Amino acid sequence: MKTVRFLPLFAAALLVAGCQTSRPVTNDGRVTVTFDQPDKFTDLKYYYQGPTDQGYLDDLRHYIEQTARGYLAAGQRLAVKITDVDMAGDFSPGRSRQGGVRVIGGTYPPRLRFSYAVTDASGRIVNQGEENLTDPGYQSRVRTAGVNDPLFYEKALLADWMSSKLRQ
Repeated sequence: MKTVRFLPLFAAALLVAGCQTSRPVTNDGRVTVTFDQPDKFTDLKYYYQGPTDQGYLDDLRHYIEQTARGYLAAGQRLAVKITDVDMAGDFSPGRSRQGGVRVIGGTYPPRLRFSYAVTDASGRIVNQGEENLTDPGYQSRVRTAGVNDPLFYEKALLADWMSSKLRQ
């Protein structure tokens, strides 16, 4: 019977965790994220409304700015130029992409293409490269917090990359 008593608490904790959204943070200028021709991106172009309303791109930018700062050493700066975003899943056949339903399937993994440069306090490049990330096993990720985040898989892919490439 003890299980039944704790069930409402467990359900409430999951609900709170799933409702958390990315909150804009003040960018201290250490991380710069730009999007190269977002209207040509594989997927996010359907959510891109133009320079004043970038839809999911703003959320992705804030996520990178907030998360990457935790991996940079004092005085370091990161510049990221995103050239394509292919979200996990695809749209249901025969449905409009605008407001359509995304089908999550193994043949539609998230993909991100970008270049980056990390500079030290003097402006010298200490790490740089071009990335073409994909996560074919994305469906095996446990989704507790952020379960309602439409960019969950893309953010998880970026978090893995930051942890491996930016960790000091």
